[in-house]
Amino acid sequence: MHCKIALISVITISLTISSTSGNRVVIIGGKLFGERNASTQTAWEGTKAPKNAAIEHLLQPVDHQNPTKFPLWSQRYFTNFTKYSESGPILIFIGGEAEADPRFLAYGEMAENAVALKAAATFTLEHRFYGQSWPLNDSTVTSLQYLTMPQALDDLANFVTHIKTKYDLEESKVVVYGGSYAGSLAAYFLQFYPQLASAGVASSAPIWFHFDFKEYLELAAASIKVTNPKCLDILGSGVRALNRIIQQSSYQCGFVPLSGGGNPANPCNVELGTFPLCSPLDAHKTGDIYQLNSYITQFFIYIAQYNSTLPETFNLDALCNATLSYKEIEGLSDFEVLAKIMTSATHGLYNSPCVDQQVENFCAFMSQTGAEDEASKQVCSDFATFASSSGLRHPFGQYVPASHYVAQCECVFGSLFTEAFIRLRVDQHTAKFGSYSTLRRHVVYLNGNTDPVAGLGYSKRAQFQASWPNDNNDLFIVERGSHCDDLYAYDSTQDSASLQQARNGTLQILKRWLNMAKLKLLLYY
Repeated sequence: MHCKIALISVITISLTISSTSGNRVVIIGGKLFGERNASTQTAWEGTKAPKNAAIEHLLQPVDHQNPTKFPLWSQRYFTNFTKYSESGPILIFIGGEAEADPRFLAYGEMAENAVALKAAATFTLEHRFYGQSWPLNDSTVTSLQYLTMPQALDDLANFVTHIKTKYDLEESKVVVYGGSYAGSLAAYFLQFYPQLASAGVASSAPIWFHFDFKEYLELAAASIKVTNPKCLDILGSGVRALNRIIQQSSYQCGFVPLSGGGNPANPCNVELGTFPLCSPLDAHKTGDIYQLNSYITQFFIYIAQYNSTLPETFNLDALCNATLSYKEIEGLSDFEVLAKIMTSATHGLYNSPCVDQQVENFCAFMSQTGAEDEASKQVCSDFATFASSSGLRHPFGQYVPASHYVAQCECVFGSLFTEAFIRLRVDQHTAKFGSYSTLRRHVVYLNGNTDPVAGLGYSKRAQFQASWPNDNNDLFIVERGSHCDDLYAYDSTQDSASLQQARNGTLQILKRWLNMAKLKLLLYY
């Protein structure tokens, strides 16, 4: 599970902020790449991997559709055999777009449920092409064609069969857990392999992948507005003021802004005062303008998405308190407020001296380092969900089109990744997996209502629930909840009543479903 965003688009899609370019923040399709201040890792504060977690490996085919094409590869997993009952269920934490984390065996929702459900064992499986689980030895586009959801689900199916046989757990029922992208895998596993699992927990899971995820920014704006409406007004006005400055510079240089006009040989540098750029913004370069706006809007999305797990100096309340203080006490203009907010974020949250908005540097950085190639490739080839500003329910202007992310996909992965190709791939994904209206049984979905990823989740179905049949799933909405809140270490002094209710409700539902599965087995015999 990887509940941090840092892809060419969204999700997930989780994703992380972990790469640097000369200690500068590099903008990856609306996500920020840069060393993030360690103080933001509050969700795991004070936790360590369990001493009794063992490392094991399972041989898997590279291509499950053609298993003899390549030699088998070794997929890593972690085990915890603190048995609460010999006949108890197996709990599996599905790895996402990051190295597998054995702390989930000792802390958080799955570990707490293991005690309550009297589990026989707990496991976490590392996702292919992450951590130490590499089917092939490189991250080229050719190799990464085997980084897909169907391949990952087939890995998980083989894994369930393997551990039941190896550890003599044939009679144990299975519950799968996942967050963000891995939460999608949990839901899809119950959809395609219901014979292998009795229940799934899908935390902050995207299940409605589409090309232009305009709702992402809209929902982030809504979370800021709930925190303080005046705060959203000032920040929106600041972004629009920034783009007016860029437009005025373009006109002064003799061309229409965002037209690609003018003479690129003669830079049209924009004076942006204290805004923390590494180099002057050239108004000729439409992609750089989009990249800068993406940096700003993704910061707002990031704060909304991880509100409760961020340090108090960078959550939604802190953002709005600072915004109002700069405006009302210091008397700054809306643009100056924005510049000061973004300087604080760049230096404090992302631990970087400046922002590199130049697309050509982004392309060079990605080609040289391969940063986040795996997760980004999956976004470009399967999911899209590009975090554009094309929606109308936000005040930040229309300065981040989905086409900007398509250009990034082409830049990083080649000319094959056109808009037509990406749209086709997203359509193919939806045809196979469906969306929030697709029938899946025995999945508990959890979403935080400040988390903009909820716009891709099962909570979308709640708008139409009355007109659809009961699908034996349950949905919990955590008030003021953030991305994957429920999965992390419990803290009774900090966890909200809504979060505690969602966790307890999930546990009671799992108990009921597991009892139903046992009853069906008894009736069968």
